[in-house]
Amino acid sequence: MPPVTHQLRLRRGARARCVSARHPWVFAGELEETLPALGAVPGDDADLSDASGNFVGRGLLSPGPLALRLVTRKAGEAIDADLFARRIREARALRERDLPGEEAVRLVASEADGLPGLVVDRYGSHAVIQATIAGMDRRLPQIAEALKAEAGVSSVLARHELAAREREGLSREVVQVLGTTPPEIPVTLAGLKLLVDPWKGQKTGLYLDQRALYPLIRGRCAGRRVLDMFCYQGIWTLTALQSGAREAIGVDGSGPALERARSNAQANGLDPVLEEGNAFDWMREASDRGERFGGIVLDPPPFVKSKEDLDKGLAAYKELALRALKMLEPGGWLFVASCSQRVTPEAFLEVLRAAALDARRSMRVLAETAQPPDHPVLLEVPETRYLKGVLLEALG
Repeated sequence: MPPVTHQLRLRRGARARCVSARHPWVFAGELEETLPALGAVPGDDADLSDASGNFVGRGLLSPGPLALRLVTRKAGEAIDADLFARRIREARALRERDLPGEEAVRLVASEADGLPGLVVDRYGSHAVIQATIAGMDRRLPQIAEALKAEAGVSSVLARHELAAREREGLSREVVQVLGTTPPEIPVTLAGLKLLVDPWKGQKTGLYLDQRALYPLIRGRCAGRRVLDMFCYQGIWTLTALQSGAREAIGVDGSGPALERARSNAQANGLDPVLEEGNAFDWMREASDRGERFGGIVLDPPPFVKSKEDLDKGLAAYKELALRALKMLEPGGWLFVASCSQRVTPEAFLEVLRAAALDARRSMRVLAETAQPPDHPVLLEVPETRYLKGVLLEALG
């Protein structure tokens, strides 16, 4: 039985971005109707019209302020197996064009691939997915079959542990949706042999959004001592050693992540120093000991998850950068990344500028970076742009 498609209308006078800027998000305050009044439940389909009755698009309903995410603007187009197959086929073609031969890629990046609330990472022939809204969660069987048919995967594992699911009335769980996902998946990324833990690793097993940036430090590590904070599975650390660093130290707060980093190091015949600890405490103690480094990577988790976190998060980025600058040798380099979507590139540069002033260091900007092609950015959806990084060089 096909799902019921509810009818929604924008309030007259509502300045809705879904019309003015073709943004896929529609907020409850922009609508004449409410979900309870419609008899709707999270995940139902809804057709949206403007105040004059003109069709705007069809999307998936959610509770709370963000009430509707548009999936299609074609009148009469169903959100069904055919749509999922087509969107996943298009997403796969984009990755094969821009990242040919890559074993580990983000295959579906939510709104950026026309499938809001859905992330799919592919590791070889296995897919690990995260559905954060009820509309995608209810359609997991269709999504899994589309991944099998259009992306050639043999298994689909749902890593549904994100807190965002609770806002949709969804449980937090790990579920085998299709086939059998092994406990480890070997892949090659950035020239390194890695073992992905799809069941227990952070996110879906690996962080894939720095894939294009590891070459930034190649050619800058020979003979240097390199520090990699928040190293997770040690890709920056191992890249530094591959590039001739005389010593590379990786620090992370997760013991299991460091065990994975040790396995990755062994698989690549490399010998890093890996230490468990709180990044802020570790850097303060290292600075007090007089530790110095020719290169430092700061690639932390998001410090700003909501607008209320912004000031505190910016202060955290500044503190990290300041401590790093105090340990950086003359002529050394510092790479700092932020995956906090609410931190703009301009604000991020200002934080680094303030840290350099406090450290009394003159720094040259060598590169400003963004996310790779498998994490696309849509012009009409600025929220799809979240990753930014800055490579700095100390002038003295």
